[in-house]
Amino acid sequence: MPDKKLLLVTDHVYFEYKGEYFDNFGFTYDFFTSYLQVFDHVDVLCRMVSVESAKGLVKSSGEGVSFHGTPDIHGMRWFLDSKKYFKKHIELIKSTDAICYRIPATAAWNVHVLNQGLEAPKPHMFEFIGDPMDALFSVTDSAAKRFTMTQVGKVHMRRMKAISDSAVSGSYVSQYHLQKKFPPPAGVETEAISSIRLNEEYLRSEPKPHRVGSKLKIIQVASFVRQKNQTYLIDILRELGNRGIEAEVHFVGTGPLQADAKAHAREKGVFDDIIFHNQITGFDNVVKLLDGCDIFCLPSYSEGVPRSMIEAMARGLVCVGTDIGGIDELIEDEFRFPIGKPKAAADVIARLIPMKEDWPTIGERNTKKAAEFGQSILVPRRKKVYQQLRKHTE
Repeated sequence: MPDKKLLLVTDHVYFEYKGEYFDNFGFTYDFFTSYLQVFDHVDVLCRMVSVESAKGLVKSSGEGVSFHGTPDIHGMRWFLDSKKYFKKHIELIKSTDAICYRIPATAAWNVHVLNQGLEAPKPHMFEFIGDPMDALFSVTDSAAKRFTMTQVGKVHMRRMKAISDSAVSGSYVSQYHLQKKFPPPAGVETEAISSIRLNEEYLRSEPKPHRVGSKLKIIQVASFVRQKNQTYLIDILRELGNRGIEAEVHFVGTGPLQADAKAHAREKGVFDDIIFHNQITGFDNVVKLLDGCDIFCLPSYSEGVPRSMIEAMARGLVCVGTDIGGIDELIEDEFRFPIGKPKAAADVIARLIPMKEDWPTIGERNTKKAAEFGQSILVPRRKKVYQQLRKHTE
């Protein structure tokens, strides 16, 4: 059987250091091994930044995986004027056998247009990892900006739909949320597959015991980017303090908005109640932090089905989050709150405090839910959709 190459297209940012490639989010080389089970080589077309140190990063490169970069540009400039960066990679598109688009992504649309312009377009599949509209808005946006972003969002959604409508295979991180908005083409089989690579050994075998200590410990594991909305958790922390509830927040991750979050914490007078752990390498070390906290909180603007919440559920934590995206596929209504309303969010957390005796039961239920995303379940699903794509190259 001849070797087959896959082009993986994403808006994600990877970091180049001395000819190797790294990530600050958790996409290690293991992430790409699912593709390599079916394809012989994976080319990753992504945003790229060269750095002077790989400290705090995890290695993504390895045998069978090559990285190809575009500038690390964001916002409207990326949306409106990035096609020129992908034209430089036309030979890469021509030389591949198949394409996998991780969407939503402006990169995906640019490559899709170029691919469709070929005399013989390459077959493609999609991996829907989020809702194109969710990440565009902030509760602090002006009416004019919201109007503009709504129009941008409509264009973005049409573009992503064009990609999914012409695909030969595909997957969604959600069970039903994204499928309703972007149904697959007639006759094309798809799978519900989270991006998580959860080793079942991390599933807690017994209920999480009560932690000794009066101060409530809340944790969020996420990059400091707009969608993850750490400033909202800071507002929630302040509201809890106003109610006389002793709490501290642990942030795990780095990113371009970390300095803004620290400034916001100082402005709100809660900086001393926050621990910024930066990037923590090695999931065992993340597990230690999760096990030392009480509640995992995800205050995001945008999520598919969040892998960080699934990891916290695997460790038996009580989990709360905003009522957006696929979070409702993981936790019930009583554990969710609206965006931009810290009092309502604090209500959700405050109601949990007198229920501490129930936390092990809640955590045990969360662990059972997380088990649905174990590798033994998701690996065969991934292989199936990649095999469907490969069949169209032969």
